[in-house]
Amino acid sequence: MPPAYPAACSVGQWMPVPEINELALGGRFHAYWPARCSVGFVPVPVAIGVAILLLLTALVAFRLVAVWWKYLGDRVITCPENHRPAGVTVDSRRAAWSGVARTPRLRLSACSRWPEMAGCGQECLSQIEASPGGCLVHRILVDWYAGKACASCKRPIGEIPPAGGKPALLLGDGFSVEWEQISAELLPETLATAKPICFACHMAQTLVREHPELVVDRHLPGDQASHR
Repeated sequence: MPPAYPAACSVGQWMPVPEINELALGGRFHAYWPARCSVGFVPVPVAIGVAILLLLTALVAFRLVAVWWKYLGDRVITCPENHRPAGVTVDSRRAAWSGVARTPRLRLSACSRWPEMAGCGQECLSQIEASPGGCLVHRILVDWYAGKACASCKRPIGEIPPAGGKPALLLGDGFSVEWEQISAELLPETLATAKPICFACHMAQTLVREHPELVVDRHLPGDQASHR
């Protein structure tokens, strides 16, 4: 007569390991396990289908992120209407969803000439399509700093970190400003006259300008050193 264990070990249920070991040692495991305690396996076609589905999902997700990242950020273009620089932002989410299986359909989400020219045909998009990275504000600044040295300490600017302290711009009036303080449409004109200044010198100049009472001039001899 078969042992009592098969009743508690039907398809879809799990049997405790100690009970299986006990059956194996008693010599009954080989006789009753295949017939009464079968394990359900996923059919090969189903497994292949699930694998293909997961692969397609991963490819779609990768494509979405790649297109979204490609068109993310502020850009500088030449407005076809007045032939002057303008700052624009592409709707990167729309571009990502429309570009999953084909060429992305670009539309602007912001422009420095809006709302005055809000109804334009957005012909400037052809410039972005031709060079998505070339008109990116971040890329323009990185290329401008390349090979330059700080106008204050004369040290090379070097590679610009993706996060943290970034170099600033020293304007003609002697004040330094950060990137974010310059409108995209004014960037070409500003870079034509500005000088590069490293993050440390920019912060020191900002401290002197905003809190002169905290600055000590150590170049004065002896007891003449004082707060400036």
